Amino acid sequence: MHIFDRDLPYGAALKQIADHKLFKSINAEWYGEQKSRCAFRVNTDIGVYIRLATKPVNGEYVFNFKEAQTREIEAMKVSCKGNVFIVLICYEAREVCVLPVKNLEALIAARTETAGDAPSSGQHNVLITVRGSKSMRARVTVPGRKYKRIKLTRTIPRNAFPKLIFE
Repeated sequence: MHIFDRDLPYGAALKQIADHKLFKSINAEWYGEQKSRCAFRVNTDIGVYIRLATKPVNGEYVFNFKEAQTREIEAMKVSCKGNVFIVLICYEAREVCVLPVKNLEALIAARTETAGDAPSSGQHNVLITVRGSKSMRARVTVPGRKYKRIKLTRTIPRNAFPKLIFE
């Protein structure tokens, strides 16, 4: 079987999950009739949705969540009883950031609230800042305003992955 470059970082994140003492099994998650490329089920009830950003843009790793991906995450919440985590691989920094799905939802809700009556493209960009040995930061942009960020920020300790998904 051929190995795709895009799958290598996913394997690194999945290996860290597999190395955890509470790990039992991992399976690809199905969405409709297709196997998801980004969604996995760990043990029996933990949903993991993995995304990759290779290089930072203006010091931040940008993770795009299109409407279809947001729907896939919503379906995972149902099948995993809300126990879903978003794993964001910051490739060039060699860091893995993990967000509980409720944190992602809070960021998207803040962005939607800021948009007001502005038309939505259905896409949300989550920005991760990785600086030196400090905690990582997750935020979103103000819709329609280049380089403007919403004040709501989530701080993610560097050692949160993978232990947070097993707590």
